[in-house]
Amino acid sequence: MDALLDRLWELANEDDDPRRNERVTEARALWRALEVLLTSLKPQELSVGDGTFTKTLACDGSDDSFMTVFVCVNRVLLKVSSRGEQEREALVRDGVADLIVRCGESDQQVSTLSAFEAAAALQTLQSLATDSKNRPSLQVSHTIRLCISVMQKHATVFAVQLRACQFLHQMALEEDSKERILRHGGLQTVTSALSVFVEEAEFVVTALDVLFFLCVELEYRDVAVQSVPSRTATTAVFQSVVNAVLDAMRGLQSVELVQANGVAVLNR
Repeated sequence: MDALLDRLWELANEDDDPRRNERVTEARALWRALEVLLTSLKPQELSVGDGTFTKTLACDGSDDSFMTVFVCVNRVLLKVSSRGEQEREALVRDGVADLIVRCGESDQQVSTLSAFEAAAALQTLQSLATDSKNRPSLQVSHTIRLCISVMQKHATVFAVQLRACQFLHQMALEEDSKERILRHGGLQTVTSALSVFVEEAEFVVTALDVLFFLCVELEYRDVAVQSVPSRTATTAVFQSVVNAVLDAMRGLQSVELVQANGVAVLNR
């Protein structure tokens, strides 16, 4: 295990462009091996809090193939995260969220992730957000900004929209996170996604829950007010929310949870 992690760290710090393809191939294989190894390791055999583990996320993520190094890394992180609360806390404490955002955004804070990479990263972030004590750190790491950015970039990719809404659903339980979601245009983005995937029951249920949290205590105005942008929405935005919710309720009339969640949003 230690030798594998050390080698990954070496690969992350090599700048030999002629060997780049070889390095990427080796790194991808090592991350896959680590994923398999984790299935048989006992808790005492893996110290997630050891920086040697988390710093390896810095491996080159610019590989253009379908199963990129970045995807392989997130598969490992998800497996580690599923081991328990202590592992999730250690990953967040060691800066995994910061590294995911750094790998996933350009200098202009625009997502550079493919749809497959975005879905993998969002699944990792959603797992880390399961524990309430991790959410403040995840918010500070700009994970919400990344989440909404990839939703907008991959608006027609179901896996991205589902994973994103699952992550936002966890984060919206915190008041500060909810305001940040609104500030980054999360209300409009989730509403647009709901309109696209109006017949996907699992997604609709989650999206309606997110809209419910975001609409609580939200005021509507005829025009946007820049001084309090996170607490207000224009009449047009509210109308789009209502239309999307009604369309979802009509399209999934037999799904009780959709009907209940839809009514809850409309009552806000």
